[in-house]
Amino acid sequence: WLVAGRQADAPLQFRLAHYRAVAEAKYAVARLTLSGAAGIAQLHGLRGALAATRPIYALAAEYAPFARLSLRAGLSAGFDTRNNDDPVASWLERRELEARLSVSEKFSIGIGLYDSWREYLSLGGGEAAYGLFAETSYQLSKPVAVVLRVDGGRAAYRDGGKVPRLDAGIS
Repeated sequence: WLVAGRQADAPLQFRLAHYRAVAEAKYAVARLTLSGAAGIAQLHGLRGALAATRPIYALAAEYAPFARLSLRAGLSAGFDTRNNDDPVASWLERRELEARLSVSEKFSIGIGLYDSWREYLSLGGGEAAYGLFAETSYQLSKPVAVVLRVDGGRAAYRDGGKVPRLDAGIS
């Protein structure tokens, strides 16, 4: 199916338009699920000073060796307008490995490793980060879940600086 949207949710008060068109596919056989999404995204803002069009993607493979345990590997790339490292937006490429345990039908917990590259679009430069993440998910209804995620790791900036990193979010 095809999704197209616009969002203007950058942290500063200026016009930022984010358009994307994405096609998604999912294939499941026995205990293995493969999913993918590919498309194109455009970002326009800052009175024409920022204009970027790039291909976006998300690929994942999930294997469930036991009834309540799943192992997942994934990679993705796309614009990130919600991160506060760049006041406008950044380009994020991320790879993950995760183990998830379903505690009940509605509640699950996961832990994993990540590796990412973030390019700052308005500031220039970027960072490479790696570390651990933990996530809990509670399914409120079939289409709605509350997810709490914490990333902890180390970031190395293009200028040579290295800092510990801790990010948390609820969605």
